[in-house]
Amino acid sequence: MTEETKQQKKTVDIPQNVQVGQYAHDALITVTPTDFVFTFVQNEPLEPSKAHAVARVVMAPSTAKRMKEALGKQLGTYEEKILKT
Repeated sequence: MTEETKQQKKTVDIPQNVQVGQYAHDALITVTPTDFVFTFVQNEPLEPSKAHAVARVVMAPSTAKRMKEALGKQLGTYEEKILKT
């Protein structure tokens, strides 16, 4: 069974306070023996050397790998359809 066939469709409930989203200028990635930690930051407009974290997401390596594959696919679509490269 492939990874794709193992994944099932899910209905995801997104709470109202999460629906708005958070803009991030950058992401810091830390790796531990068991997890990938993504810290998303916003730059301070008046102090370029400062930033503050707006979200932190911790995930298992297998989830990070699936995210990498999905992000690569979406970036390819973006480049093809939006940037027309």
